[in-house]
Amino acid sequence: MKLVTFEISSSLGKQERLGCCISSAIIDLNHAFALYLLREKGEPHARLKANAQVPADMIRFLELGQPALVSAQKAVDYVQKCMRLGDKVLTREAKRIVYSNNEVALLPPVPRPVIIRDFCCFEQHVRNCSLPDHKVPDLWYQLPGYFNEKPTNIGRHKDTIPWPGYTDFLDYEFEIAMYIGASGKDITEKDASDYIAGYTIYNDVSARDRQSIEEQLGIGPKGKGKDFDKSNIFGPCLVTRDEFDFEKSHKMIARVNGQVRTERNTNEMYWRWADLVEYASQDETLYPGEVFGSGTCGFGSALDYERTGDSSKHLRPGDVIEFEVEGIGLLSNKVGQKKAKKLWRGKY
Repeated sequence: MKLVTFEISSSLGKQERLGCCISSAIIDLNHAFALYLLREKGEPHARLKANAQVPADMIRFLELGQPALVSAQKAVDYVQKCMRLGDKVLTREAKRIVYSNNEVALLPPVPRPVIIRDFCCFEQHVRNCSLPDHKVPDLWYQLPGYFNEKPTNIGRHKDTIPWPGYTDFLDYEFEIAMYIGASGKDITEKDASDYIAGYTIYNDVSARDRQSIEEQLGIGPKGKGKDFDKSNIFGPCLVTRDEFDFEKSHKMIARVNGQVRTERNTNEMYWRWADLVEYASQDETLYPGEVFGSGTCGFGSALDYERTGDSSKHLRPGDVIEFEVEGIGLLSNKVGQKKAKKLWRGKY
């Protein structure tokens, strides 16, 4: 199932809803399940039960686990049957259930993730960016390290990426993201898949020149090199793990202005998701709505090219970035205009 969080306008203002993508349409799962309970089961409290079993909020939905997915699938199957019969598919309160893709705005699948843990799982990217000798540190093969990013700096499919005033080297980073779907601690590699909700595409936007300065402080890639508005872009959907088998091979293609920048494959990840879940959950509880980043794939950023001798791949204002992953979809964003240069007390 391809789950989305989408935004609609109502008499009460903008509302976030949980949906499922089918072909060129989006089904409101909460309303659809209420309709299913009312018509098929004769449930007098259909609305209350729908709110409890298929809530409109993604994290609450993930917390309910497999029973919520089963209920959501029943709702989707019922609505599709109604559509084939020419039913307009409205709730008892005359609320819409089915929208075309161009009628709604897609938000990040989890608009407010609990935390973002960004790992580094693609060996080629590490090799490209390791100077001066392009050697991968021995420790990298022993430990799936990560750093945390702010869960408030979230962007979505078709957002314009703001260009911070303190950077001249704004960069894209092509990653895959995985969402945690159940709480757990000290999870074994064997059981890790039970805690995975699904996957999406991730553009971990970076201010490279500021990042390189801050890394000299010896505290890792944190600070303004990574933290600015819409620097973590997720979308377009969350594909549940029953539909997206990560053990199989899936193509990854990055384009800028229609020109292919890299073609990779998901099976190039050295560290698997089960490894990351096991490592992150050591003496720490993971919660539904956490998101894990895979790290940048090989040649999945302009920095990969610059570190290997090609500085022509830097982004420019107006560039359109497209990340496509077979089985998930397409994440597209446009680069905004540079802001006036801002200096930190006259130096950086």
